[in-house]
Amino acid sequence: MTDPILEALQARLNADRPGWYVRDFTASVGVTQIGDDGALVHELVLYQLEGQPPWTTSALLEWGKSQHDASYDSADTGDDD
Repeated sequence: MTDPILEALQARLNADRPGWYVRDFTASVGVTQIGDDGALVHELVLYQLEGQPPWTTSALLEWGKSQHDASYDSADTGDDD
């Protein structure tokens, strides 16, 4: 059985970078639902390729965080102070 997340990532990669193939992936996803009491419930879900070594997952998460931090640090906040 093919992983539907892998298929979706590969389709996106085909559009963005033809000729490249997804080897590993880790997706950190924020999800929300309405609880029985009507309140919003928020959780984080981590998806990774089945059988992927834990060090690969950790490395991908760390790399993603570093890229996010770098883009945040270089963003123009509009604050001149």
